Amino acid sequence: RKVLLHAESYLEEELRDALSKLSVFRGGFSASSARAVAGASLPVLGALADKSLLRKEGARLSMHPLVQQLAALRLDGGEVREATRRADARHFRRLLAQLRRPVENGDREGLRQLEAEYENCRSAWHWATGQDEGAVLAECGATLLHYWDHRMAFREGSALLQGALEAASVRSDPRLEASLLRVAAHLEYRLDRYAAAEAIAK
Repeated sequence: RKVLLHAESYLEEELRDALSKLSVFRGGFSASSARAVAGASLPVLGALADKSLLRKEGARLSMHPLVQQLAALRLDGGEVREATRRADARHFRRLLAQLRRPVENGDREGLRQLEAEYENCRSAWHWATGQDEGAVLAECGATLLHYWDHRMAFREGSALLQGALEAASVRSDPRLEASLLRVAAHLEYRLDRYAAAEAIAK
């Protein structure tokens, strides 16, 4: 840890800021996501990789968990953290909107792309449940429902829906709540919990 803190202290401000913002990702990220969320250009990503602060895994990048933990400390609290998390949630909202039709149709490439970004989508979902970001939840829910169907991940989906439906931001938005309840009812039906599905659908 001391070695990493020492290495970080010698980074240029641009690299330090990019590294801290990149810590919001979960399960790796693409160069395009890094640019959209953290404003990190290819030269910046290359410089961080050269310093072994990012790892290249094919077309994706990731951080060692300890590097990620230390980088995230710079985002704790404050406007920069909130702005970065909001940019992250809205980026993955747009991605899921683009993937909705391919995933609904069971397109292999669409499903593969969502599989790669699933942890990031989950993270965006969890953040949005505690914020006034109903559009993120509505857009994510529509696409994720098809993903859960194709992957038969009904329990996973049901757990995420339950958490969202308990959030104040959802309960205060009747249209959003109704939209998510329809998704929840479908998942209960797929789990053979017919009584629960009917109760939710009423």
